[in-house]
Amino acid sequence: MSVTGNWRKGRRGATPVVAPKPTATGEMPETVKTMLQAWPEAVTPVPADQLVVEPIATSSAVKLDGEVGPNCHIVYDPDAMGGRPLGLKARRPVDDVVIVILRRPAGLYMSLNGSNARAWIGRGSKLTMAVALGGSSMVVVGDRTTAQGARVITDRSTLRIGRDAMISGDVVLNSADQHGVVDLTEDGARLRPVRSPEIGIGDHVWLGMRTLIIGSVDIGSGSIIGAGSIVTRDLPTNVVAAGNPAEIRRRNVTWSRDHDRIDPVSDQYIQSALATQAHAAPAEPEQREDLT
Repeated sequence: MSVTGNWRKGRRGATPVVAPKPTATGEMPETVKTMLQAWPEAVTPVPADQLVVEPIATSSAVKLDGEVGPNCHIVYDPDAMGGRPLGLKARRPVDDVVIVILRRPAGLYMSLNGSNARAWIGRGSKLTMAVALGGSSMVVVGDRTTAQGARVITDRSTLRIGRDAMISGDVVLNSADQHGVVDLTEDGARLRPVRSPEIGIGDHVWLGMRTLIIGSVDIGSGSIIGAGSIVTRDLPTNVVAAGNPAEIRRRNVTWSRDHDRIDPVSDQYIQSALATQAHAAPAEPEQREDLT
């Protein structure tokens, strides 16, 4: 789409421009209204009167590097932000972008690689993550999900992470299909149709260090992916999977954030899992996995 209107070119380290903070639903742009009418399941809805809606180009909640159009907005809860701006880089002039962020953005950095993009960042803490938000893409990070150094890459695709997931260091989630594949046939070259990949990470999933997830993949809730694994196909709920490509090693298991007790948040998931699989077979005998 063409990009028109007034632009602001930001500079790294520049002082953000303070703008009025419209909060009433009636003042929200239509793109924002539409987005807030369909909250993702992994993000708890927030009343409109608690949210601030600002153009990204003039928002005090954004530390901008690059150029964005007039239809780019950030929606945030000022109490959750804690006065920290979101680091945001527009790698090219973009428009029609909406970012909803409900947590303090310390450790979170986003780059905009195309127009018509949406992002939801749910409540929580400890989210060290670099998000490359491509054109015609959607990224969802659920409530209480944590990350210790992850990269998310999208392009004409969707990537959803559920609630209370734990993402270890050097994890890459790549749903981008950024280059075409050409079949060479007797009749000449033929470009394969462009796909719209989608990665879905369920609730309470643990991704071990240096996990790589690419293409269109669903990982069921409660599952554990071992360190260094490459996931290229769907995995069910409550399994341990590891390897290249990742294969199921154990079934009917999940995890807790504390190694010597079941923490309260993990217990909520565990109780719901037990209620839905009361007749599940017991897990295989104890064995050591490196799941860091």
